Amino acid sequence: MSIIRTLTFILLECGGITKKNYKSLNMVSFLIIITLMCLFIFSGCKNENSGSNSSDNNNENLYDELQVSADEKSLPEISEEIYKSIDRDEDIFIVPSDSELSILLDIPVNYFTEQYCRYLDNDYGASDIYIIKPDDGCTQDIIEALKYHQEQKIKAFENYDVYNSEFIAENALIFEQGGYVIMLMLPDNQSARSVIDKYIRDDLDQIK
Repeated sequence: MSIIRTLTFILLECGGITKKNYKSLNMVSFLIIITLMCLFIFSGCKNENSGSNSSDNNNENLYDELQVSADEKSLPEISEEIYKSIDRDEDIFIVPSDSELSILLDIPVNYFTEQYCRYLDNDYGASDIYIIKPDDGCTQDIIEALKYHQEQKIKAFENYDVYNSEFIAENALIFEQGGYVIMLMLPDNQSARSVIDKYIRDDLDQIK
């Protein structure tokens, strides 16, 4: 009530209001206080909601960052685990750059947005892994390029078959999974597929 009296006194002294209107003045002072309190409460709620929205956005950004980190970490681990399962030394494999893969498969480099490939020189046989993410509308082009590459490998091993590579090349698997086109040209493709399932989640859609 002291606040109301203070406001009343100020209005009396500075506003030229007579004491006849004293009761009405008390009511005016009371309404002013209620209005100020409502404004204060509304302002606090608005700030709280803003903080909550900011927290939600931060959590979403953190989740996206974790997903990206998981993808970047998992792809290089695929070949290491696969080659351990077939007892092949990963150090002898060729790791192509985007431009080198473009030349190898005879496709423009802008046909894919990401690739993780390992393959052998023909002198060492066939134990190849191709994991390629096509750009929009280029999936079929990547599939056809891998099929043609497989045919070339088969021809290369017809007269120079080492480590049973002609059979391995003939039985290569080409499929789509998790937005990637994948070709496995390995002695044990089934074991390799189980490894890929751990890192690239999706229903296998085998093309060949």
